[in-house]
Amino acid sequence: MSEFRVRLAQLPDGHQLARLRAALWPESSVEEHAQEVTAILAGTFSTTMPLVVFVSEANDDVLTGFLEAGLRSCADGCNRSRPVGYVEG
Repeated sequence: MSEFRVRLAQLPDGHQLARLRAALWPESSVEEHAQEVTAILAGTFSTTMPLVVFVSEANDDVLTGFLEAGLRSCADGCNRSRPVGYVEG
């Protein structure tokens, strides 16, 4: 059984993370995902609500998965007066 750890994504993870995102959201290219990932991880992504990215990493420093979570100002079935936590991908 291989071991892995979960941690916050960092700028050096950009290329691997972009490839994982492109596998999940193929309507955008790896290059487009890379631009967005760089902005998110550098803290310059244009959003009014917080967004965080976690990655799972194998022992060989290969990313095996990711989770993007943030706050949204509204979501179906939620109280519109309060932000709601949301898993983006």
